Parts: sequence; C-alpha cells; structure tokens
Amino acid sequence: MAEITIYVVASAVPDPNPTPTFPGVFLSEAEAEAYLEQALRSEWDHNAPEDDEGYALPYPGNWRDAQEAILKDRRGSDGEGWGSYELTIHRLEYPVSVLESLKAAIRAALAIILKPLKPAEA
Repeated sequence: MAEITIYVVASAVPDPNPTPTFPGVFLSEAEAEAYLEQALRSEWDHNAPEDDEGYALPYPGNWRDAQEAILKDRRGSDGEGWGSYELTIHRLEYPVSVLESLKAAIRAALAIILKPLKPAEA
C-alpha cells in the first residue's frame, strides 16, 4: 500500500451548529497555507479590526493571527464566525497501482473546486 496526504481547507457558516463550507483540497501544505494566507488577507482588507482612533490595524503577518484577531474583534457581533477557517490533514492509503489514477482524480477535483466563477451573462 502507498499513502498520499491531502490538505483540506474549509470555512464555517455561522449558525448554532457551524458547518464547513467552501472546501479546497490541496496536495501540499504550502499550497493550502498560501490559499489561507490569500483568503485571510482578503478578509482583513474588508474587516480589519480597528484601533482606538478608528483606523484599521495592520495585517498581523500570518493567516492564523489574522483569523484570531478578526474573530476576537467580532465576538458579540452578528458577524461572529465569518472568517473562521480550518486546515485539516488527511492521509489516504491506496494500492500502488492506482497512484496515477488517484492523482488525476484529485487534480480534476481541484480544477472544479478552485475554478473561478464566471459572471452570469445578461
């Protein structure tokens, strides 16, 4: 048997029982981390916590610290939970003969999941 590791990124929809949504599947931790960094920088651009004078705080340097700051800033507000991302690691075992098929299937799934949305035509 052989093993492959995949990295799954999901955000959560805030409700009484948060549910993972918008999953992304990556074949390397670096790709998953880069995706999260981009997602949280975008979130920060729109929802950065503010200082006492009402100015947006600078980005803290990594997605984990940014997420923590955003969530801390939102506690008690209606927006609690948005901006909450999770990275999970999954190791899958498979027969060696299916390695190329598995890689192709994951690449195809990634292409579908990460495909940019096209605007609706009028």
